[in-house]
Amino acid sequence: QIAWMVREPVQLDGDTRGKVTVQGGAGRLGELEGPFRSLNGLMGPLPTQKLGKGDAWKEEVKLGMPGVGGNVDLKVAADNVVESLEGDTLVIASKYTVLQKGTEAEGAPGLNVKMKTEGGGTGKMHFLVKDGRPLKSQSSLRVKVSAVIPNPGGGDDMDLKANVKMDMGHELGK
Repeated sequence: QIAWMVREPVQLDGDTRGKVTVQGGAGRLGELEGPFRSLNGLMGPLPTQKLGKGDAWKEEVKLGMPGVGGNVDLKVAADNVVESLEGDTLVIASKYTVLQKGTEAEGAPGLNVKMKTEGGGTGKMHFLVKDGRPLKSQSSLRVKVSAVIPNPGGGDDMDLKANVKMDMGHELGK
């Protein structure tokens, strides 16, 4: 739920590929990127060509993840395939892989944080063919983060380990 970030009505526009654009009243919602700007979850927007059973494509999404001293951008590859056609609903399965294995992020001024990320996940999106829009989406991503932070007071570096879990889903109704 994103209601805690918004104190006024928000106008959103979604195109036929599933990409969401904030039209007005966004407040802090305007800062969101990646999966929150797509009705398709972590899969990203649909390709422009027509899709049928067995068709596959790749997409990259960028996620902002809270890090030491600021946000860290996380790149995720989505391998998507049209799994089936159930009545008038296209079912698309996705497999996610974290692309970055090691990055350097800058925290407070002069503090260089060495960070390693790895992980992946899965997703599934149901697309209503007759209406030309997503019906529902479910995505799950697990990321392991390891960071080495120089000790500003000297001495041994600090090691930070975290597991980030992101589960997201929505249903737009028929």
